[in-house]
Amino acid sequence: MVGFSSCLNSGDDNLNYPSFQLPVTIAGDALGGYTFWSDYGNIKLRPTSESVSQLKLDGVKRAVIAFDLTEDQAGITQLEPNKVYTIVVNPAYCYGIPTYSMAVDTLSTQYQENGNDSIALKCKPINSASTTEGAFYVKNGYMTFVPTFSYGNSPVYFGLYYDSEKDVNAEAGSLNMNLYFNNSLENSVSSSGASSVSLKMPSELYMEYMQKDSIDLILNFKSSSSQSPLKCRMAVFDFMAPSY
Repeated sequence: MVGFSSCLNSGDDNLNYPSFQLPVTIAGDALGGYTFWSDYGNIKLRPTSESVSQLKLDGVKRAVIAFDLTEDQAGITQLEPNKVYTIVVNPAYCYGIPTYSMAVDTLSTQYQENGNDSIALKCKPINSASTTEGAFYVKNGYMTFVPTFSYGNSPVYFGLYYDSEKDVNAEAGSLNMNLYFNNSLENSVSSSGASSVSLKMPSELYMEYMQKDSIDLILNFKSSSSQSPLKCRMAVFDFMAPSY
């Protein structure tokens, strides 16, 4: 969706189509080097400093990265799980995934004292959410799903909220999360579109579930189509985002 997904490339000087393209979580920085953690197969990508310098990664946590392997890995046409690859980024085909970090426990002291019930008052319905297999998942500290929603010229906000007494059930190995959405629209003219969106998981919940390998996750949301919640199985260690 033009104007919503942030473009990472600084120019279109390399229009050769890349060999690979993967959604990733970005760790590291320009000084110490970046690592891209793939959403699939526990694959780690280490970009060459020259190629990654063409991307504007300050503040970017999630992106789709397009790349080729370095010359010493010539002949590899299939990436294998649990491996590390050195890559040459193709900036013309890289783009950011809209990412939001709000995750609120509505029973927390901070929200009870300062929230002013803003979630209940401002939360709006999306149009729908994709139920295609693989469209809803949690990996490397982020929940990703594909909503269709209305938007205008004002900022769009997504977030997560939960009730730590009602929604967190460590014994049963289940977690309910609720979607916050605000498109800042009243009755103004709007457009509708779909986009992958990533939401940072509340890492503090890792301690609640650390005795389990995986749990059932449900995402509840308001929708104009009265759609049922999304469900998936998530690994408990995916509450945490990689730091390097």
